[in-house]
Amino acid sequence: MTANPLTRNTAAGQLGGYLYQVEVALIRLLTLEEGEILCIEGLEDFHVESPDKTAELSQTKHEMGKNPSTLTNRSINLWKPLANCTNALPYLEKDFDNFKLLLITNSELPPKSIANLIASKCSVGQIIQELRTEAAKPSETLKPYMKVIVERKSELARLLPKIDIISGNVNLAKTTEELGKVLRGKTFRSDRIEEAIERLRGWFHTELANRLDVDGGAKFSESECYQVVCSLRDSLIETGLPTYSDAQFDIPSLADCQNARYIRQLTSIDATNRMLERAVSDYWKTRTIRSKWINQVRVLPDQLAEYDNALIYKWESKYNDLLDSVEGSNDDTELKQQGMKLYKIIQEIDMPFRPHLFLPQFTPGSYHRLAEELRVGWHPHFKVLMSSPGE
Repeated sequence: MTANPLTRNTAAGQLGGYLYQVEVALIRLLTLEEGEILCIEGLEDFHVESPDKTAELSQTKHEMGKNPSTLTNRSINLWKPLANCTNALPYLEKDFDNFKLLLITNSELPPKSIANLIASKCSVGQIIQELRTEAAKPSETLKPYMKVIVERKSELARLLPKIDIISGNVNLAKTTEELGKVLRGKTFRSDRIEEAIERLRGWFHTELANRLDVDGGAKFSESECYQVVCSLRDSLIETGLPTYSDAQFDIPSLADCQNARYIRQLTSIDATNRMLERAVSDYWKTRTIRSKWINQVRVLPDQLAEYDNALIYKWESKYNDLLDSVEGSNDDTELKQQGMKLYKIIQEIDMPFRPHLFLPQFTPGSYHRLAEELRVGWHPHFKVLMSSPGE
C-alpha cells in the first residue's frame, strides 16, 4: 500500500535535525585542541570538555530546505533552547563560571530580532524586555516556553551573557563540503577527500552507536580522533609512487656542488670524479623526488624520517666496525682507504622505500642527503674534517 503524501505524518524535519547534530559534532571533533573531549547527548546535543575544566555546551537547530527560514522572534528554535537552558540552570550552578552555551543553526538572524540581540551581546535588560513583549502575544505552540521565560527571567538574565548564537551555519546538505575543507587542512589529498569522508563517517557513526549511553552520552577524545585521522590518511596514500622522468630533474654540475658537504665528504676519501658525478645525480634526483612526494601529499614527512632512521641504523654498525679497525691509527692513507671501503659497502645497500618501487638512485641519494646533514659519514673522522668556521 502506498501512503497518501497529503495525509501521512513525516518525520523528515526531526530526522534532519538528528543527522545535523551528528554531522556538526563530527566537524567539531576534528577541530578539538589537545586534551579536549567531545561528548554527544551528555550535557547537551554535544559538549566539549577542556583540560582546564571549562565546558562548551552546544545545541544544534536545523531548518530543512535550500533556503532555511530565519530565526524570528516567533521561532520555536529560539524559545525552546532558551527555556531549556533556563530550566537546566540548577544543574549548571556548580560550574557556572566554567561553561558557555552555543546555539548552532543554519538559519539567518533578522536585523533587530531577539536572536540578533543575543548574538550581538546587547544589554541583558533590552533582551529580557523584548522577550517579555513577545511573550505577551498569544501562541499555543510557544506558550510553555514563554511561560518559563516570564516566570524565571532572573535566572535567564544570568544565563544570557553566556549564550552565543552561531547563525548561517552550513545546512545538512553542505556538511560534506565542510568536512572536506577540514580534511584538506589536515593534508588529505583532494582526490581522496570523498573516500576519507565516507570512511570517517562510518567510523564515527559505528562508534557513536556502540558508545551511546543513557546517562553519560558518547565520548570521543582529541587523541583518539588524531590517531584515527592519521591512520586514515596513511591508508589513503598511494602504495605505488610516481618516479618521474629524467626531464623533471634539474641537476647542477659537479663544479657547482664542490662546497656541498656530501661532496666534501667524498673528496676526503679520495673519491674519483666519476663517483662524484654519480653522487651529484643521485643526490639531486632523490632530493627532487622526496620534495615532490611531500608537496603532493603522496607521503608524509614522518614516513621519510622513519626511512632515514633505518638507513642510519644500517650505516651505524658498519661505521662502528670501521672505527674499531682504525683505532689508534694516524695513517692518513689508511684512514681514507677504510673510509672508501665503508662508502662502497653502503652503496651496495638497496632498501626500497615501498615494496615493488624501483628507484635505484633513491637509497644512495638518501645516504648523500644524510651525509649533507652530517648524520652519516665515510671518513673515520668525518665530523672533524667537515667542521669549519661558520658551520
